[in-house]
Amino acid sequence: MMNPSQSPSGLDRRAFLQAGAAAVALPSAAALVAAPSVALASMPKLAEPDPIFALIEAHKEAERDYDEHCVLDDHWCAIIPQEKRMSTQWGNELELVETDDPRWIDFNKESICRWQRTEELTYKRLSTPNLSLGGAVALLSYAIEHEAEGTAWPDYVSDAEGNLLGSWSSYLHHVVLRALERATGYGHLFADAEADQRAAEGIELRLLGS
Repeated sequence: MMNPSQSPSGLDRRAFLQAGAAAVALPSAAALVAAPSVALASMPKLAEPDPIFALIEAHKEAERDYDEHCVLDDHWCAIIPQEKRMSTQWGNELELVETDDPRWIDFNKESICRWQRTEELTYKRLSTPNLSLGGAVALLSYAIEHEAEGTAWPDYVSDAEGNLLGSWSSYLHHVVLRALERATGYGHLFADAEADQRAAEGIELRLLGS
């Protein structure tokens, strides 16, 4: 949460926190989302549900929880003096001022917990092992829908050791490609496909710079 004298209020806080990510303009966003959604409905049923579907729903719920919490910002700003609201949150960074009103401190602590939950699920979706073809459609469809609604994904991802993997969107393409290779049998055309798949299944992703 930014200092109240520097930041917008309410739901604008989400957009402010994501100011580092470039906005993506998608022409005919509804059509882009509808096409993979129709394809997904026609996919054959799996013997066991692909875990990606549960992860997508969990991310939606986490985002709703975070948005609901952000709305409380206006409430606390109206009843707590500014000099007692000096604690700040910026993405994964939290700076607490001991002399702040305890309610403001608790509000910021809860904010970063909810923010980190959405981030955790953002990366878990890119490390789902053995993504099915239907799961790949759902994942790509949700990524398009999410950006079309004006919410940006992270810029970069790294592994648990801090090694740069590339942009979040390029890694998404990589994950979807592996699912297509398994479904079509064309993975043998790429010498590193098997090694890449093993890395994707075992990797722990986190936001670069967190």
